[in-house]
Amino acid sequence: MEETNHRSRRVRHPVTNYHHFRVDIFCQVIDQISLEMENRFSESNTELLTCLACLDPRDKFSNFCESKLLNLAELYSCDFSSVDRMELK
Repeated sequence: MEETNHRSRRVRHPVTNYHHFRVDIFCQVIDQISLEMENRFSESNTELLTCLACLDPRDKFSNFCESKLLNLAELYSCDFSSVDRMELK
């Protein structure tokens, strides 16, 4: 009779310290930071930051977007006259 090695298809690998810190701890910390950022920045603050990002001079204003600039003018309507807003359109 031939002897065969039967291996279980589910080989359990021991959890290493690297795996523990990488998966168990690191991912939990990233999730907590993400939740904290969502709690600190409201929807309007996030919209304001994205509108301001279009004025970033890096890469020759590659992030420039006219619609975001118009949204920024609407958010700060006291600082822009109606004529200024019409010129932006």
